[in-house]
Amino acid sequence: MKKSAVVSFVGALSLSIFVGCSNDDAQDEITIWSFTDEGEYAVDAFLEENPNVKVNFQYIPSSQYETKLRSALSTGIRAPDVFALEAEYVRKFIDHPSLESLTGAPYHADELVEDHYDYIQGIEKDSEGDVRTIAYQGTTGGFYFRRDLAEEYLGTDDPKEVSAMIETWDDVFSIGERIYEESEGKVRALPNWNSIGQVQDAIVEKLGWWIMSW
Repeated sequence: MKKSAVVSFVGALSLSIFVGCSNDDAQDEITIWSFTDEGEYAVDAFLEENPNVKVNFQYIPSSQYETKLRSALSTGIRAPDVFALEAEYVRKFIDHPSLESLTGAPYHADELVEDHYDYIQGIEKDSEGDVRTIAYQGTTGGFYFRRDLAEEYLGTDDPKEVSAMIETWDDVFSIGERIYEESEGKVRALPNWNSIGQVQDAIVEKLGWWIMSW
């Protein structure tokens, strides 16, 4: 039975390492799967420090990636030693039994992630609080607004004052409903429901219908 030590590149990319826990010898060859070539520079850096290790970097189109990865981890057949994950679906894999905990020795990833933003740590840890993945990046976001419309409907275009008005989703929805009514449907606070999708996905505690049978 192999265990997979996950190193997640969160934001755009997550990287997971599939390690043979029954073998104490250093691996001479590893296989990496990715839906992007963004990780190739990391491979180059790794090879500088580990020139005797052969790295097989395999690009798989994103349209096929999740399905192939899920199948490989489920069966253990030709499963990658390292695999990339998009932050959008990293939570689907984080509790998979094949992933090795990176908390404590020999990885000590729990010490490494202490400096990461709280919301990134939430992605890096499984449901038990063990680090299973290491974030490569955290792409924070924010709201932007038209100052003329903010002045008209909120009474101010000062960013700090506007920020104070939208500290919670209830605030956003309340303002959005009022603006929609006052503008007779011509102005909306948000363009669509997808605008809050990634924010909400990042703080989901229970996967619900996201849970998949392996």
